[in-house]
Amino acid sequence: MKAALEELEAGGSLRTVGARYGIPHNTLQDHRRGRYTYQPHPSRALLPEEEASLVAYIIWMGRHGFPVTRAVATLMATGIVKASGRQTMVNFEHGLSRMWWCRFRERHPELSARTPDPLDRQRVFGVTVPRVEALFNILEPMFAEKSWHDCPHLVFNCDETGFGDKQKSGKEKVYAQRGQKHVYRQTVVTREHISVHCCASAAGVSIPPMIIYAQCLPSNSYALDGPPNALYAISEKGYMDGPLFVRWIEHFLKHAPAERPLLLTCDQHETHMSKDVVDLCRGNGVEVVCLPSHTTHALQPLDVSLFGPLKEAFTKLATNMGLVRGDLVLGKKHFSSILKFAYPKAATVENIKKGFRLTGLFPLNRHALEDSDQMMIIPPVAVQPAPLGTTLSTAQVQSAPPSTTITLAQIHPAPPSTTISTAQVHPAPPSTTISTAQVHPAPPSTTISTAQVHPAPPSTTISTAQVHPAPPSTTISTAQVHPAPPDIISVPVVAGCVECPTCHRPPNPLVAAGIIPAGLAHILVPPRFDQSARRRRRQQVPAGARCITSDEFASHQAEKEREEREKQEAKRRRMEEVKERRALMEEEKKRKQREKEQREREKAQREREKAERERERERGKEQREREKQREREQERERLRREREQERLQNDICASCKHPSPPGSATEILEWVQCENCTLWYHTECVTHVVPEEAWLCRECATSRDL
Repeated sequence: MKAALEELEAGGSLRTVGARYGIPHNTLQDHRRGRYTYQPHPSRALLPEEEASLVAYIIWMGRHGFPVTRAVATLMATGIVKASGRQTMVNFEHGLSRMWWCRFRERHPELSARTPDPLDRQRVFGVTVPRVEALFNILEPMFAEKSWHDCPHLVFNCDETGFGDKQKSGKEKVYAQRGQKHVYRQTVVTREHISVHCCASAAGVSIPPMIIYAQCLPSNSYALDGPPNALYAISEKGYMDGPLFVRWIEHFLKHAPAERPLLLTCDQHETHMSKDVVDLCRGNGVEVVCLPSHTTHALQPLDVSLFGPLKEAFTKLATNMGLVRGDLVLGKKHFSSILKFAYPKAATVENIKKGFRLTGLFPLNRHALEDSDQMMIIPPVAVQPAPLGTTLSTAQVQSAPPSTTITLAQIHPAPPSTTISTAQVHPAPPSTTISTAQVHPAPPSTTISTAQVHPAPPSTTISTAQVHPAPPSTTISTAQVHPAPPDIISVPVVAGCVECPTCHRPPNPLVAAGIIPAGLAHILVPPRFDQSARRRRRQQVPAGARCITSDEFASHQAEKEREEREKQEAKRRRMEEVKERRALMEEEKKRKQREKEQREREKAQREREKAERERERERGKEQREREKQREREQERERLRREREQERLQNDICASCKHPSPPGSATEILEWVQCENCTLWYHTECVTHVVPEEAWLCRECATSRDL
């Protein structure tokens, strides 16, 4: 459209230009007459300065790893409108409309909708200017000393990447029926982890890769089907370890140029920094420089330009093979054959050179990442609260380049009715440190207005300035703020950065950085971080760049080994002391055990004696019981004899004193008993027996008659 309008302005015909660019001539006519010119809404929800603050907040959050979604941005815009208190047609219940968001996007083309890439916090805040500068401070002297500026074939980078954990679908789109909700793709690669260690030079030449399988090698002819001259190894879980990296260094020396010295850059994994690796590299003229930790996604050429295309090509080949055979499952025995075709497509000369160029490793360029989104140029501003009773006005501190450290001014309390504004920073020579400013108390009714802030050299560390006391009734005029150089970022210090005494909220660093006004500090709030001393103690300090083949690192390693030996010796002594203490404790334990056993034996003896006494008492008791039983039996026997005797007496007639009557040969079975004396009589021995009547013997009857 823009080219067509320019051709119309040059005198072209509407129909001719429209036919050439495929645009209707009526549309071109409307554009030429200005009918499509953007016209602002007569009643905008946000003021221009409020929209500018919201845009600055969105950009700031995106650069610091917390990108804002459309819903969050709309919610914050609604909050700004609600906090303003002005009359508006915005529905606070539903928020700003979709049309407002479309117009907001049109008014601010610097904003773009993007899909965020997940990245852990250490990597987000790992690529900082000081850490990148430290890396190039090591590389630049080495390049100058070894003359590597014109020798890209001597500069190498190595790293490993993993395959098989989870197959990605890739960026290539597929076609299906319109309206189909889900389009699935069958997975053809197993999830067994396989690592591939790659290495390439800045000249675009790659070393044959090393393939690391988990637990065992494939059962087929993997070496014949894989990339030429590739190295194969196994580990417990398919990852690189110390002995395997030493083996790879030998493989690297075999295929690297014979010219020495060589430069090899890698990450700071512990397997890359063992003593065997350092000795082998130092003995073969290989300088190994380890990149800063948590920065390999931006500073490692293979991560930047090789591994992405390699995995994409591998996934595409595996997917295409699945289209040929639906039942095909690609395991470790097929991996090397697929990698053989995918590796040359990714490890091209252009890709490898591009990775070295983008990271600044070759040609050596310490400013290569300044225009990249990977670099954290603006760190979060830390605001130091001012003492209570201090009145702060607007001050302006100009920040230097990334290597310059700038803190905020601390203003000491002034006497009543004293107004203190901006401090005065005088120019200092390079490498000069200006200490914290002290604002001396001024007499009453003294007015100090804005001072002059002069720019400092790039390597100057500015903390605060000194404001000298002014005589009574002295007025210092308005400051002249000198413009900062293009590479210097102005960070104004705005009033209201002291902690709120009501809600006790910390100050908003975006207000101190001049990104948003103080009135929106409670709405456009950045994420908070725990800055407590306990949290800082838990955080590990990330390791910076270092050359592990240098004499300094060798001495450091020797010192570390000495400390490790001392530590091991101290540990051995502690272990011996622990063993001695344990032996003493065991002896004491045995002694106590013996005493316990002795006490138990004595207790058992006492228990036995007690049991013996109990048995004696039981035996005596039983003896007494037996005697009592014998007495009872004797008594029972006596009673039995008495009863027997009584029975025998009852079997004898009381008259004749015989069991049978005299002169009778048989036993008399008929008896009669006296009701009074209960004696038995033969019926033949008595004469006055009356049946069925109470019978009395002669004596009882005589005694009754008497």
